[in-house]
Amino acid sequence: MASLLMAVMLFILLDGWWHHVDLYESFKQGVIEGLGLLKSLLSGLLALLTMVAILESSGLLKAVADLLAGFLPAELVGMMFLRPISSQASLTFLNQLYQSYGPLHLYSRMGTLAQGATDTTLYVLSVYLSAVQIKDSGYLVWLCLGLDVLAMIFAIFFAIHIFL
Repeated sequence: MASLLMAVMLFILLDGWWHHVDLYESFKQGVIEGLGLLKSLLSGLLALLTMVAILESSGLLKAVADLLAGFLPAELVGMMFLRPISSQASLTFLNQLYQSYGPLHLYSRMGTLAQGATDTTLYVLSVYLSAVQIKDSGYLVWLCLGLDVLAMIFAIFFAIHIFL
């Protein structure tokens, strides 16, 4: 792999030399543009991380889990609630489902389907909207979160109808 990387780097250097490109200036310009992109993305990512920290410490997740306790286990509710926000947090809840019930249990299969059918919507939107510098997302966030809820409902429905 290292030799392939060296070959690519050598090709870039030779191509730049052949076309009379100042590679050092091009590299500096790329770094400057990359720092500008980092500046625009960082504000959205910091806001998202702050929101995740507030959500975890507020107790809202436990209240929602208690509300749905008769139908779904708390780990599955937690996973579904955090999936649009943080992939690692939702994977932690899915791992707890696997450890509590086993990977072949209906709840574990519901979690697996919900994990695969949804994405970290707020993270993806914050990165994409920051990258193209859209300030007003309109109904895009609500639409995407609604689609996540719909995907989770379908995941539960399919798990019940396929695996029961």
